[in-house]
Amino acid sequence: MAPVDERSRHQLYVTLETLMGHEEVDTMMSLLPPVGWADVATKQDLLALEERLDLRFEALDHRFEALDHRFATKDDLDARFRTMLVTLVGLLLTQTSLLLTVLVVTR
Repeated sequence: MAPVDERSRHQLYVTLETLMGHEEVDTMMSLLPPVGWADVATKQDLLALEERLDLRFEALDHRFEALDHRFATKDDLDARFRTMLVTLVGLLLTQTSLLLTVLVVTR
């Protein structure tokens, strides 16, 4: 079956007009779907799209939940910051004492 285009619709109109009359054919043609109607999404198409989108959003939710578990809470961050600060102060004191030792020994 060939797709319906404007030329075939017009031919149908002319043929039916000779058989039925102008008003009747206008009424009947107004009830036909427009050209390109096959490109319109059906309810089933929309439901399938909804299901695919739901699956994608669920996958994204799982990914974000996994990321949430990887990041620390505020208390964890505070504890890590304190540890880092103490370590850096210790390193600076060690570096300073080594530098002073080198200066004293080389004099």
